Amino acid sequence: MRIFRSPIQLLAALLLPATVAFQRPEPVRNYRGVTLKVTVPNVIPFGQGIPCVITLSNSNNIPAHVFTPDRARLTFTFDFTLPDGATGTSTGSLGGDTKVESRGGMTVWLKIIEPPANLPAQAELKRNLDLRQVFEGQYPRPAKYRLRLQYDERLQAETQFEVTFVPESDIPRLIELFETGVPGTGVRTMAAALLNTLTRNLGNDRLELSAAYEDTPEKTKSDADQIRLWWTRNRGAISLEKGRFIKRDAATK
Repeated sequence: MRIFRSPIQLLAALLLPATVAFQRPEPVRNYRGVTLKVTVPNVIPFGQGIPCVITLSNSNNIPAHVFTPDRARLTFTFDFTLPDGATGTSTGSLGGDTKVESRGGMTVWLKIIEPPANLPAQAELKRNLDLRQVFEGQYPRPAKYRLRLQYDERLQAETQFEVTFVPESDIPRLIELFETGVPGTGVRTMAAALLNTLTRNLGNDRLELSAAYEDTPEKTKSDADQIRLWWTRNRGAISLEKGRFIKRDAATK
């Protein structure tokens, strides 16, 4: 019979089995000889999806034990340069989710671990996705991007792309996003912020927009119509330089 010399020893003995029971060993994966590639179109017009292809290739003569692209944790890092030269970084991830369970009065975080799969020799696996999933459904703003992808915390790959903005076609698209964006998704907020940024240097002709979750459809349509009227009145007198509209008479001085 085991004798506990203090209440602390007794408490530790009671908790240790429960803690061990909740631990899940990481599945064994073997990425030796496996390469990762990520591809995105070089140029993507603003307001469209960002098609991305993730390819896992096995150059070995034997199968590799890996997480497939639709199961692995994917970490995306976007280094971007805006038209005005400002730089920044944003990150996002897909896969590798966790869930919470209550066991015996204890709250336990469990990683959802899918079993690895065999990647046959000289074979490859692909996953097609829209990078808007990483941007939480929003459209990334016009900029040059360098995408760095980490796969299952073991493999890395990178690529570059640019989201372009052409006022004649993209201002109407931006106004449409402002008007029709689903409340709560951030699309209307993004559209308002981008329109405000584009017109910041226009003095009294600049836009000062906001998008609230409580906006009624009538208010949203009225605001969108006012932006369309602004565009009709100003489109011939302004030009886009370094991510900002300027008046053409000022540009010639």
